[in-house]
Amino acid sequence: MKKIDNNAHKNLLVVLTARLARRRRRKHNPPKRLKLVEGQAWIRFPRELGISNGLNIQPFIKRVQMAGRIRGTKIILDLSAVEKINAAAMILLHANVASIINRRGGDVAFRLRLPIEDKACQVLKQIGFLDCIGYDEEAEIIPCEEDVVHWHATSGFGAEGAKYDAVVQDYLRTRIPGQFDSKLYNSVSEAMTNVSQHAYLDLHKPDREREYKPWWMFSQIKDDVLTVVFCDLGVGIPRTLPIRYSKLKAKLLATTAKSSGDGKAIAIAIKESISRTKKSHRGRGLGQITSSIIDCEGGKVIVFSNKGYYERSNGVEKPRYGSIKDSIGGTIISWQVPLLTTESEAAA
Repeated sequence: MKKIDNNAHKNLLVVLTARLARRRRRKHNPPKRLKLVEGQAWIRFPRELGISNGLNIQPFIKRVQMAGRIRGTKIILDLSAVEKINAAAMILLHANVASIINRRGGDVAFRLRLPIEDKACQVLKQIGFLDCIGYDEEAEIIPCEEDVVHWHATSGFGAEGAKYDAVVQDYLRTRIPGQFDSKLYNSVSEAMTNVSQHAYLDLHKPDREREYKPWWMFSQIKDDVLTVVFCDLGVGIPRTLPIRYSKLKAKLLATTAKSSGDGKAIAIAIKESISRTKKSHRGRGLGQITSSIIDCEGGKVIVFSNKGYYERSNGVEKPRYGSIKDSIGGTIISWQVPLLTTESEAAA
């Protein structure tokens, strides 16, 4: 048998490593062109769903959107490999599927291959995703896992404050520290109002589509932390800068944001909102949405909008912001509040 010298062995390892890396990229990143086979678009999702770099669900959602524009298409969502579902990624998928169903009606049909992982199936059942796409065997799935039964979901239009109770149950409100239950409620209500006033200002869309201004909301409890996630599929915060401010100021802000990316645009919009709030002595807009729970120990807010993100945490003076690889095509806001434990409530 012919021996391989060290250099040849190293070269072979480099080639094999590169080949493996390409296969992994192809597995996670679907082709940009959508292939239809007998009117079916088969979209396979990866093992873990997220929206941060490396776990991007956005390319897969892009394929769902492309298929949703073709009349008579049967869209098969293959989630069989999914094991972990990030709340932000799940609400983005749910929102896009629900939006396609609402706009296209019977022109598009969805089919589903359930995850092999039982807990992932339970999550899909618990948040109403199976009901949304009309999965007819959902009765066989019974959510029972401790970190699944505390997922809650709702959706709506405009400022429907009563729906806050649908995701933040009464028994949870007693575990939110101090006055932060009311502050979280105000943040969510302001996000709802923001959707109807700013999020869907896209003049290039038909009137019927511009009047459709939905939002979606999830809540989740994990490790005694309440996470509330809010999503809309509007134009995104960066594109609303010229609308929110006077022409000259908007031009300066937009120029700065464009050169620095969407993360910077989100940071500018939030900073300007906070400044205007202080001047007018009223808590409105992005400033209230992002700053209301920061004083709570362990509190955190994360905003994703188009291709940018913004994060503020309790105890950290400066916010973090930056870019993500693929646009989410809208805005997601995530609030995180540590819950009081039973021992803490007893002590109080």
